[in-house]
Amino acid sequence: MNITFLFGAGASKEALPITKEIPERLNEIIKRVESNELMLSNDDYFKNNNQYPKRRIQGFLIEDMKWLLEQSSRHASIDTFAKKLYLTRKNEELLRLKNAFSCYLILEQAKPKTDSRYDVFYASILKTTSFSFPKNINVVSWNYDFQFEKAYSEYSNSDELYHNQSSLNVITEFYEFTPDIGGFCILKLNSTTNIWQQHNSSHVQYIKDVPVGLDINLIDQVVESYSFVKFNPQGYRSTLSFAWEGQSFNNRDLLSIAKKAIEKSNVLVIVGYSFPYFNREIDKDIINAMPNLKKVYYQSPDSIKLIDKLIALRDDLRNKIDPIIETEQFYIPNEFD
Repeated sequence: MNITFLFGAGASKEALPITKEIPERLNEIIKRVESNELMLSNDDYFKNNNQYPKRRIQGFLIEDMKWLLEQSSRHASIDTFAKKLYLTRKNEELLRLKNAFSCYLILEQAKPKTDSRYDVFYASILKTTSFSFPKNINVVSWNYDFQFEKAYSEYSNSDELYHNQSSLNVITEFYEFTPDIGGFCILKLNSTTNIWQQHNSSHVQYIKDVPVGLDINLIDQVVESYSFVKFNPQGYRSTLSFAWEGQSFNNRDLLSIAKKAIEKSNVLVIVGYSFPYFNREIDKDIINAMPNLKKVYYQSPDSIKLIDKLIALRDDLRNKIDPIIETEQFYIPNEFD
């Protein structure tokens, strides 16, 4: 059996806030970043920017995160605000959102805690070694976070984010090599928090290693990376994107790659995803890209209430859906062997 996991925000709830909790948590991060203990020097400069001292650039980041907090508090979610900016062609503000949100996500995940369910997920699917991923499983994720990479670092014995992304075969819109979709892969529909260096088409990491604490060294790394995209938007850009932007980067169509990767799936496991309306067209494409589905397991505390949203996308699944309300671990179907 070929199994696809579809992950939503609820899949990282033990480590990251869900949509309605983001403004409060963003406000907490802002307070930490502007605290005296985490304030960068007013006399030192980054190598790539001699115009402003480190502390002034940190101030720009704080201003951008406060702007994001204000706007996200006025909208149903950051995603809603982002789509509004996209539809009204406010491209500079959309880039500002992506840069500030990327920095927030990194700082939020600097807490030692990782969602423990990812750990159990790897322990369940890996066979003989930490690199023996099953070829009949793949993951499609709507999440921007690096919980997959952070949890896997304890299996790979490497804290380097890029190394773990390579080992996990993480595929985003900003891929450097031809995507390998013949076996296990993690397809991130909204990409993730990196920087794309446009003149040589390569990644620059916001941070090199999985963060283990929110300290001044991490602030220094994040603020320096933020300065790349803040002051040189023609040369660098955030790789956080939104699937509904379509072929937004060099006409690369990640959705088509995802549909190809999952087309042979017989079993779908939905984890912590509520099928928001603004993702509807993409969700419909994804669900319909799996014509051979025999079973769907919908894992969410509200799965019974949400089943109608899934049926609305594809009515023939009506009698093939099992709701799973227990969320202590990610559901591993019996069909996995």
